[in-house]
Amino acid sequence: MNLVRQWLRDAVWIIVGYFVILEAALVAAILYWPRFRDNTPAIAKLVPFESLQNLMESIEISGYWPYLAVQQWFKGCSLFGLAAAAFLASGVVARDVDQKTIEFLLSRPVSRSRILLTRWVMVSLAVIMPAVLSSISAVWLSPLVDEQVAWTPLLVSTAFMSLFLLMLVTFTVMLSA
Repeated sequence: MNLVRQWLRDAVWIIVGYFVILEAALVAAILYWPRFRDNTPAIAKLVPFESLQNLMESIEISGYWPYLAVQQWFKGCSLFGLAAAAFLASGVVARDVDQKTIEFLLSRPVSRSRILLTRWVMVSLAVIMPAVLSSISAVWLSPLVDEQVAWTPLLVSTAFMSLFLLMLVTFTVMLSA
């Protein structure tokens, strides 16, 4: 439990900042939706790549849901989640070596695998939970622009994004060790 408390004490402001950035980006994207919706045909003409043109076509046909999916999971969680994973997970092992606290940590009656697993779980939760909470808030923020988001696709999309973030955390922890 001391490992968890120590890590949380060091990382709490990064976690809070990550959530605030995710939520601010989501609020800005949702509030921008009416203007984007009205200008979608003009924006679609400016898009250079075929894959992005297909995305714009999907937004024109289906409306709000593809727009929200791109804004929250592709742009928000992928970009800011990558940064959070890098900041939080890069020091899981390397920080103790740099601060010369690794000898103290390894002298305790706790296995190395438990130390690493505990820190991996904490970093995973710290990266995934703000993304989940931010995604869920889209249900309550969407009525601000007269749109609705269904729970099932939102939770499925959030689960897949969580798996992606978990993979990023795992890879970063592996590089840290």
